[in-house]
Amino acid sequence: MITIKRGSTLRRLLQWRNAKTKMPVNLDGQTIYGQVREASRTLVSAISISPLDQAQNTGKAHADFGDTSDWPVGTVYFDFVREVPSSDGAVTVYSKTAAIKVERGITDV
Repeated sequence: MITIKRGSTLRRLLQWRNAKTKMPVNLDGQTIYGQVREASRTLVSAISISPLDQAQNTGKAHADFGDTSDWPVGTVYFDFVREVPSSDGAVTVYSKTAAIKVERGITDV
């Protein structure tokens, strides 16, 4: 679980790996989505995913979780979806769901 203070910048460097081989997965041509939601499924934020140059950084992408200043205090959940092109249409691959504990800050800025 990730813990943040509401209003904090939340960015992460991600790396996708093949579940069986543990080798990095080339993200070229893939569409990647991510969302943060409350347990009730209410949308909190869309996550902006920017893959890095796959020749140098196979499987890596930056994730920007957006403005957290209006996020609810408590636990929220997120995951990622990759649409992987294939010869018979896109294959949809979901990540594991993870949690973020959002705490209220003490110092006002």
